[in-house]
Amino acid sequence: MEIYKVQRDNSFYDQQKLLADLKEEDARHVGVQASTEQYRQEEIGVLIKSALATPEKILEKSLFLPSADKVRSIAGQAAIQRGKPILLIAPFSEGLTEFKDVDASFRISLRRNWLNQPWQSDMIPMDGLLGRPLSGTDLDVSLIRQTLSNIPIVLVYGEMQRNRRIWASVVAWNIAESTEQSLVHVTLPPFSIPSASAGFDSLSPTQRLEFEDALGRAIAITVGVFGEWHHLLRYGRTPRLHRLLPVEMKNERRSIAAGFAAAYDLAVERGVVHLGDARIEQAEIYLEANLVDRSIKAAREALEKFKAENILISEEQRVRVRKVASILREAQDIEGHVEALELLEISAKRAVLEAFGWGE
Repeated sequence: MEIYKVQRDNSFYDQQKLLADLKEEDARHVGVQASTEQYRQEEIGVLIKSALATPEKILEKSLFLPSADKVRSIAGQAAIQRGKPILLIAPFSEGLTEFKDVDASFRISLRRNWLNQPWQSDMIPMDGLLGRPLSGTDLDVSLIRQTLSNIPIVLVYGEMQRNRRIWASVVAWNIAESTEQSLVHVTLPPFSIPSASAGFDSLSPTQRLEFEDALGRAIAITVGVFGEWHHLLRYGRTPRLHRLLPVEMKNERRSIAAGFAAAYDLAVERGVVHLGDARIEQAEIYLEANLVDRSIKAAREALEKFKAENILISEEQRVRVRKVASILREAQDIEGHVEALELLEISAKRAVLEAFGWGE
C-alpha cells in the first residue's frame, strides 16, 4: 500500500531501495509503532463495526414505515393485549423492482381476502408497518425477525417471475412456542398467469381481479392454518378452519383436518389438552375428513383412557363417553359403539350408588 502511494504520481523509484528505506524507517519507529498498535487495532475494529452496521440501519429504516422501535412497541402491545399473532403483509415485487401500480403489489387483494374469511379474527392484521417489498428476501426476513423476535408473527411476501408467475411465501415464528422449530417457512406452489395472455400486465381488469382473488384465498387459508395452530397449542381451542372451507374444497378440507388432528399430540405433550379429550377431538376431526380408520383408532384410545382412569362419575366425563359412542356409531364401528354404551351404563350405576352413599 505504501509503495502504491509513493509511485502513483508516476515518479520512478528503485523498488529494492524503497523497500530498504521503509524497513529502516520501521526500525527507527518500532517503539512508537508498538505503543500505537493496540490503538490502531481498536480504531480499525470500530470502523469495521460501523461499516457493517450502516447498511443494516439503512435497510431497517426503509423496511419499516415507523421506526423499528415503534414497530416493535405497536406489534408487541397488540399481541399481548389480544393474545393473537400479528399478521404482516409485505407488498409483492418483481425481482428487485417494486410495482408502481399499487394493485400489482397485491396488498389490497391479500388484506381484503383475509378480512373476508370466517377465521379472520384469529390474527391481528397490521398493514402499513412494512414500507417496501422484501426485495432482500432472506436478509429482510432476518431483519424483521430480529426486530420482532419475541412476538408471534405471520409474515406474507412474494415475488413475480418474468411477469408470468407469482411465488408467495408465508413465514411464521413464535406461533407454537417451540424452541426446536421456532421458525416455519412455507412456499406456496407458483401461481401462473393464464397462458393465453402475454403476462400479468396484459390481463384485463376482470382477469386481474380473478387472479388476485385466487391468490388471496390461497394465502388466507395458509395463514389461517398458522392461526389454528397458535390457538390450539397455546389455549387448547378446537380447530375449525377445515369446517369453514367450502364443500367443494374436499381435498383441502381433508389434508388440513389431518394436520390439525396430528397437532393434538403436541398439545398433549405441553399439557394444554387432556389426553382423553385430545383423542376425542382427533377422532371427530378424522371422521370429518373421511379418514374413518384413523377416527376409530383415536376414539377407541379415548375409550381405553377413560376406562383406565376409573373416574366416570361426573356428568362431564359421561358427556365425553357419549361423544365417543356417537363417533364410533357414525364410523360404523358397532363393537366399539356397544363398548362405549356399556361404559356409560356402568358409570350411571356407579353415580347412583355414590349418591346414596352405598359405594360400589
